[in-house]
Amino acid sequence: MTTVTVLIPNYNRPQALSKALYSIFLSIDNAKASDRVNVTVVDDYSTVDISKAISPFRHRKNFTFVTQKTKCGNAEMAFLSALDYVGGTFVWLVGNDDQLMPHGVTALLKLIDNTDLGFILLNPIIAGASVTRPSTPIVANSSVVIYPKTQDLFADFGFVTSTTTFSCIVAHTATLRAFHKEHRLTDHAKVYSHTFSLFCAHRQQPAAFISTPLTSFSLNEPSEETIKLARQAPNRIMFYHQSIGLALLIRAAANASGLPIAHLGRCNEDEIAKDDLRVWQIRLSSFLVFFSLQQMVEEQREIKRSDAYHGYMSRADFDLLKSIVAAFEEDFLVRALDQADDIYALSTQTPDWKINFIASIQSEIRKYAKNTLLETACPVSSSATRKIATQSFSTFPLRGQRADERGRIYAAPPPMPRINTRDAVWVW
Repeated sequence: MTTVTVLIPNYNRPQALSKALYSIFLSIDNAKASDRVNVTVVDDYSTVDISKAISPFRHRKNFTFVTQKTKCGNAEMAFLSALDYVGGTFVWLVGNDDQLMPHGVTALLKLIDNTDLGFILLNPIIAGASVTRPSTPIVANSSVVIYPKTQDLFADFGFVTSTTTFSCIVAHTATLRAFHKEHRLTDHAKVYSHTFSLFCAHRQQPAAFISTPLTSFSLNEPSEETIKLARQAPNRIMFYHQSIGLALLIRAAANASGLPIAHLGRCNEDEIAKDDLRVWQIRLSSFLVFFSLQQMVEEQREIKRSDAYHGYMSRADFDLLKSIVAAFEEDFLVRALDQADDIYALSTQTPDWKINFIASIQSEIRKYAKNTLLETACPVSSSATRKIATQSFSTFPLRGQRADERGRIYAAPPPMPRINTRDAVWVW
């Protein structure tokens, strides 16, 4: 019998954890699946008391509460480390401030009972202080999209945007655990290490994207997110995770998977603006160069302020970036990075001038990414599977096939799924 472990790597946030646990309990109860779905909370040495949050569930046989063996200090590392405590065939990763929909467990079990999947990407309802109404900024023209290989799904959804959200990740446990123990991509960089591990572990296995939301989460405020990432950045380099760290993970994933770096660079990303949920389409390769330039901008701002010091990329860091960008085999990006490097090094111009010039290069990268987006897509007919940005109604071809809730491929195009926003009440 296929079983699922809902895994919550936890640190502090007792009130959010309490709400998450109640939503999970209700979803399991609604599915009458307490014998198939267990919940494991692995605490990363919280500094506040979480006993009130977990006490209502301690007596339940399918709820377990443990503490990490060693302090992780990072959500991605905490997740991969906590796999040692997962006994289910599948692991459903949930953040301590996420919620499951009442029908979430029922829908997931229906799919995994009738398919042979290694990885499942879920599509959440998103809320937050800056979001006027909970919504789902990306949907597909099928409630379920089935992929022959997980690497095809990542080619459509990328590594640093849609696939990073904890409550959206369901994976075959043993496969992921074995890969992490052998390769430990966390040794190369921490942030995004989970997505690259999921890709490498399951890339040859079938995958699915469930468009109908089974979960919800609240966006962190941009300032909160920036502070959190900055605290984790080595050498106080503000955009380390999106530049140097990301380059290290791309190289490590290419080595582990045997795929060329250019293949990874062509994967599509959905950047979602946190103020209005607009969707920006970009490739992983362009994302890396864009944020490498953003690090240069940040360093110029520090030079301009002169009284503050954070961190600066070394020449070795920049040479690493140049080697990865060269391997993308995209001449435009190579020229953009070289030009920004030349501008940064000018001694005859002010920081403000350099910031403006580098920002103009970033704008050109955005245009380039938009123009080249469809080059990575497979040829499709007008009735093929598509991803839809709901704010703009822009559509993008997907490599997967339309399927029903049990994963059965449709012979004819099904009707568009309806997004049940009533379930957004589960977002606190």
